[in-house]
Amino acid sequence: MDTQQRCLVVRGRAGADAWSRISRISRISLTAGGSGEATRSSRSWLGIVCLVVALAACSLKANSFTPNQGSDAGPAATCSDMLKNGLETDVDCGGGCGPCEIGQQCASSADCVAGTCQEMACRAPSCSDGTRNGDETATDCGGSCGRCGDGEVCGTAADCRSGVCANATCQVATCSDDVHNGAETGTDCGGGCRGCGLGGPCLVDGDCGSPGICRAGLCSVALSCAELKDHGAAGGIGVYTIAPAGVSFDAVCDMATDGGGWTLLLKATGGDAVAADETLGYDAKAWTDDSLLNPLDLTITAGNAKYQSFMDLPVNTLTGDLDGFRYSQVVAGSTAHQVFVGGPAYSMDPAVFDATFNTTSDPKWSTQPNCHIYGINTDQGYGRTRFGWSANQEPDCATNDTAIGLGLENVSRPFLGAGYQCLSSLCSCRAPGCVDATVSLPGSGLLWGR
Repeated sequence: MDTQQRCLVVRGRAGADAWSRISRISRISLTAGGSGEATRSSRSWLGIVCLVVALAACSLKANSFTPNQGSDAGPAATCSDMLKNGLETDVDCGGGCGPCEIGQQCASSADCVAGTCQEMACRAPSCSDGTRNGDETATDCGGSCGRCGDGEVCGTAADCRSGVCANATCQVATCSDDVHNGAETGTDCGGGCRGCGLGGPCLVDGDCGSPGICRAGLCSVALSCAELKDHGAAGGIGVYTIAPAGVSFDAVCDMATDGGGWTLLLKATGGDAVAADETLGYDAKAWTDDSLLNPLDLTITAGNAKYQSFMDLPVNTLTGDLDGFRYSQVVAGSTAHQVFVGGPAYSMDPAVFDATFNTTSDPKWSTQPNCHIYGINTDQGYGRTRFGWSANQEPDCATNDTAIGLGLENVSRPFLGAGYQCLSSLCSCRAPGCVDATVSLPGSGLLWGR
């Protein structure tokens, strides 16, 4: 018999004896009349008190035994007893046992198979739970979540925002890592790296290498000097690359005069005082055929040249420049070649002529008073122009003798690529220093388009 069992027996026997004595003492107390009996009663009470103290001590000692001690203790807690016991957070899981499934109770993320414990319950992993779980390579990134930042753990390049994973770490994007990353608009170009090539992606012109501009998200060659101007080209006259018809070529652009954006189409000279130059006179084939003339002479110095822009560039306005005197005509989106092949296109409105030419600043101006014609392919009488004006001393407009501008013809004098001819009576001039007389003077002319 163990200590606990012996204590129970003592308590049983002592209890019975105590009640017997208490009963007897009670009877004696009620009938006693002498001191001897009272003395015996006191002794009995003292014995009862001692017995009670002993029983209490025995009870405390008995209650201190654990249920697992002794031959009658229950089985110890295990991780497979189908009970929530021991340190487990749910039945047979957590707290040192295996991790709990989603929905079971937990105390920390370590208790959960998915690694996420929220509000004392295991939760399914997500890309915003603040825990590295699921197929993530770092907290809430990598795998099937978003890409990780520089310096975070990665498994493959796809785990990184930079697209570069080396030594299990996401690397900082560079302009030479062969990956389209960072602010780049293309692989290692744009966005602060070198300019992207033609056809490459872009957001702004600065993303493109020369000679590209950014049009509709792609680096492209400008269609014209006007488009270059719209994209911020500044300065005066310079050489730029354009491709109005898909094939690029160099062209002279004027980015300053009259708002800028002018493309040089042709230049012509009438020669000098010693010898006339008829290369681009009225009947020259270059005005209407598809040949080029000195296309590499990309200057505005006096000479003869017909550029690819004359053939390819649609323009809304043609502007002639004769020794610095400028005049213009609207041509509605045609190339210069189409304009000059297309026949006469001129005005006989006196208001147009007078407002454009009849001024005191006209250089070497000498003209006649009647039949003022201004424009393209003026073909009246003896004096004709490809782009300029003609006049007559007679009112019939059939025998005009004045031709001023680019591409001149006069039956009695050499054809001039550019210049001034008034070869009959009533020739007069208004400019200071100009002498009223018949003239046939060479000039230097430029034909611009925009």
